[in-house]
Amino acid sequence: MDDKQKIRKEILKKTKAYKEELRLRKSLLIKNKLFKTKEFKEAENILFYLAFKGEVETRKMIEDSLKIGKTVLVPVCDMKRKTIVPSKISNLFKEELCIGSYGIERPRKIRSFSAKDIDLVIVPAVAFDKYNNRLGRGKGYYDRFLKKLSSRVKKIGLAFKFQIVDRLPVNLLDQPVDRVITA
Repeated sequence: MDDKQKIRKEILKKTKAYKEELRLRKSLLIKNKLFKTKEFKEAENILFYLAFKGEVETRKMIEDSLKIGKTVLVPVCDMKRKTIVPSKISNLFKEELCIGSYGIERPRKIRSFSAKDIDLVIVPAVAFDKYNNRLGRGKGYYDRFLKKLSSRVKKIGLAFKFQIVDRLPVNLLDQPVDRVITA
């Protein structure tokens, strides 16, 4: 098992053990910090992820972003091309969503949105390090997607404090974020 797999296994074990009430409370603190950032305030088109298996919860962020007039996008995995397709959403009602690739929620009807028009990407990860490098789930979807974006697009990672490690092993394919917000 390589170093990335060891770290991934260790952090995912902690994520699974994290109490749901604490996860939701800390997610709300992270949301409040995110909404105060210059990047968020200036962004019109924001790609959020739909939280999966203990990740920082984004539902309240998405709902509140829609309420204040932001254009909200969520990722849909294109398994053929091994990339992310940004899809516009207008609400999180059950009838609007379905379970997609890898068991991750996605919009039932895909409303493609050009990646060149995205201002901010909210990025999930298994772990981040102090240098804003990220460790995903190992499929490379976000790395490939982030690499294609313009340098003007801001990338913010969301994580719980236990997901921050001193140093992650990185390679040329790995894409860092601009900053990480934790609680």
